[in-house]
Amino acid sequence: MMRLFSKSKQNIEWRHIEVLGQLDEILEASSEMPQLLYKHSTRCGVSSMVRKQLDGAWAHGGKIIPWHLDLIAFRNISNEIAERFAIQHQSPQIIVLVNREVKLYISHAPLSSKDLDTLTV
Repeated sequence: MMRLFSKSKQNIEWRHIEVLGQLDEILEASSEMPQLLYKHSTRCGVSSMVRKQLDGAWAHGGKIIPWHLDLIAFRNISNEIAERFAIQHQSPQIIVLVNREVKLYISHAPLSSKDLDTLTV
């Protein structure tokens, strides 16, 4: 198991999802290395708070690729994620893909700094 977050204060080097076709690439890449999708709403205070917590608690050690989706600007991609992975759209939302499958997803209310410290894949 791999811890996703800790209090180590590493910076996240986000990759941005801006084209629908990237989902196929991300899914394929999950066969080689876990992929983390973070769905972020720029209009939501909770989403902004969680984003700051993620940025301050990242402990991936190069073992997972972090993707950021601005779901306001790219709602079509957010909708496709919900449909493709059968996960109800919410924000903020973390989805972890491993071997082309959803290994973990957590949405809105459960996302807190306390919970981030214990997430594993």
